Amino acid sequence: VTVAKGTIVTLAVKCDISSSVSDGTTFSWGVASGDTISGTGIDSGTSVDASDNSNAGPTMTVTGAGSLTVTLDSSSPSYALAAAGTSDVTLGVLKLTATNEDIRLDRMGLQLSNTSASSSASDLMTVGLYDGSTMVGQAVFSGSSRNATTTLTETVIVPKDGTKVLTVKATMSDNGASKPGTQGSLVQVDFDGDDSTATKGVGLDSGTTVYATGADTAV
Repeated sequence: VTVAKGTIVTLAVKCDISSSVSDGTTFSWGVASGDTISGTGIDSGTSVDASDNSNAGPTMTVTGAGSLTVTLDSSSPSYALAAAGTSDVTLGVLKLTATNEDIRLDRMGLQLSNTSASSSASDLMTVGLYDGSTMVGQAVFSGSSRNATTTLTETVIVPKDGTKVLTVKATMSDNGASKPGTQGSLVQVDFDGDDSTATKGVGLDSGTTVYATGADTAV
């Protein structure tokens, strides 16, 4: 490494960490008192011993891949009436929490959680997942299925040791003669906590696939 006269060169120390290292293990790299740092002058050829200040360097702690949990957000609305054929009806608000690293959410598992006697997939035209006012994914409940997976079409990042709030909105089916919806249906769409692989993301540091955990949110 050549340090030009009158300039400063910064060197970075990097390493590969074995997969066998346990969570909680710490490492630090620095300059200890008495360590020899030397060089040779380019013009003079003279050996130079550098002055240094001892510094153990920052301590870094090894952690595993990130985790992702889904819960019902406190802002989620309670029971409300909605007219048939209405769009953007808020069905629930979900809070996603990431630990250890930022996590990019790729898909969300949802379920029509009320009993089949109270509602069916035909009561919903579409279900959208919103980050603020932006729709980031859409799901369609069809036939007799009471589960749907929303594959995201926009990037959603759940920050490390932070939260992201997503809103579930629906377009309600029309009801009446020859219409798919049923008057008086009690429609509930929740996070599907029973399907352990339905909601997943990717840790942005580790590159590991992360499956969300959490109980059914019972909106």
